[in-house]
Amino acid sequence: MTTKNATVTEGYTYTPDAEGKVQLTWTRANLQAKPTVVVDLAAIVDTADLKDAVADKILTAAATVAAESSNNVDVTMQLKDAQGNALAEVCVVDYWLSNAAAGGPNVTTFPDGSCSSTTGTDITVNADNVIGRAITDANGTLVIRFVHADGALTGLYFCAIVNNKLVQGSAVLAWT
Repeated sequence: MTTKNATVTEGYTYTPDAEGKVQLTWTRANLQAKPTVVVDLAAIVDTADLKDAVADKILTAAATVAAESSNNVDVTMQLKDAQGNALAEVCVVDYWLSNAAAGGPNVTTFPDGSCSSTTGTDITVNADNVIGRAITDANGTLVIRFVHADGALTGLYFCAIVNNKLVQGSAVLAWT
């Protein structure tokens, strides 16, 4: 139980009588000493809880692009709240590859393989494997694997939107 102590001060109160008429009554609670009243605040959100609840609604994300391994480049995205804590919540992420950081899906050279989520769940991926929508896992994590087997490819940027906000636009993918 969360409590708050409050000192009661003597004074007047409004008290209804038997007929429902309101009368001004002198409170005698404090004639000898001022008592302390304990108020249970368990059902009231304190400011720390409110701050956390609001922070959980303002999402950011951090994406890390791994080095190519066996023609695969994995992009790991962790959703975070406004306080920088990992967000343990399922969210929808729209993502794409671009030729410019934070640019539109204007890729001129495409990965020749596939694109799929290895952590999280794909909702849709376009035919060119450069635009998709996915759902994070319960920990707010999404890992997307881009596959390219036909030689070197670089200069593709991973961009993503969460809750209609561009949250990532500078992670570069490279196949060597």
